[in-house]
Amino acid sequence: MKLPENRVILCWTLIIVTAASAINLIIVTANYDLANLSLNKLDFTVSKVTFQNPLSNASILVGVTANNTVNFDGLKATHVIVSIYFFADGSTLFQDKPLAGYSFVDKPLAAQGFTPLSVIILLTPSNATNLQEFKNQNSGNVTANTTVTVDVSSIVSSLYNEIQLRTGIGTQYQQPQNVSLT
Repeated sequence: MKLPENRVILCWTLIIVTAASAINLIIVTANYDLANLSLNKLDFTVSKVTFQNPLSNASILVGVTANNTVNFDGLKATHVIVSIYFFADGSTLFQDKPLAGYSFVDKPLAAQGFTPLSVIILLTPSNATNLQEFKNQNSGNVTANTTVTVDVSSIVSSLYNEIQLRTGIGTQYQQPQNVSLT
């Protein structure tokens, strides 16, 4: 029995749409696996803590480096939060009330590479004076105890947001680290 030509076209159309859907599902699954692998291997380090302009408009520049070791470029750092205090030779400064800074970065993270991020913490004149005196008292040998929190989103979390699932909305990394103050 021979199908009318319209039905043959319809059958082939359905076969092509089904094949395209299967290919799309395979690609999405591979991206999902790469996104999860990349999120699991992502690392953040504080590369520098710099005391800037101690005499006027003082601030602390905190440089953070993101290291994405996986060949996946669907990750984006959205926010960086830094909490910091200083110590030297058994004494501390701002340990009871650490200084804090926040930066909205919205920056893609390089696949198999490093991405620089930064946060500037603005200091009050009193905090700037205290930090300068602490640095002078310790001959410049001051260490910053930093806690960095980075919010990372991926194409997967964007998809979850679009379909309003609550399980995939970004990933947060928090890492304490000690770095010399320059």
